[in-house]
Amino acid sequence: MNNLFSNAGVNRLIVSSGESSNANGIKYSIANDLGKISVFVRKIESWLNYFIKKNIAEGFFIRIMDITRYNHQDFVNEMKEAATLGGSKMDYLIALGHEPLEIINKLKFESELLQIAQYMEPLESSYNRTDSVGGAPTKPDEDLSPEGQATRDSGKNEDKGNK
Repeated sequence: MNNLFSNAGVNRLIVSSGESSNANGIKYSIANDLGKISVFVRKIESWLNYFIKKNIAEGFFIRIMDITRYNHQDFVNEMKEAATLGGSKMDYLIALGHEPLEIINKLKFESELLQIAQYMEPLESSYNRTDSVGGAPTKPDEDLSPEGQATRDSGKNEDKGNK
């Protein structure tokens, strides 16, 4: 049976439990298989975009996201990280399973009609704090080590939060 799976290029742990439970091996085996399939998905996407351009309208295109049941949580985390750094919020919400039209309607309803932003503010964290003071609170002089006292006396940490 082992020979069958190895000759077919399939990790036998995906099909049957086997005697090993190497999670990373399974994860990378699935990622490798998805990479092979994504070549075909890109071809279908290209054909659909060509069809839309020639038969429906110019300026519109589709994009098939590389999200599957096997990489869903990783993909959502990537989209969330991208959205926090200025990437597309729409991609993140689509990765969560929402339809694009549903997202647009919800956002318009919440912001324009309910004006919900004035009632709902995110909890303060290091990501959204606006004060310019950073780092730990200042220690009293009696709690400082000799090295800490020398650093305070020399003024090395004075402008570190304002860069």
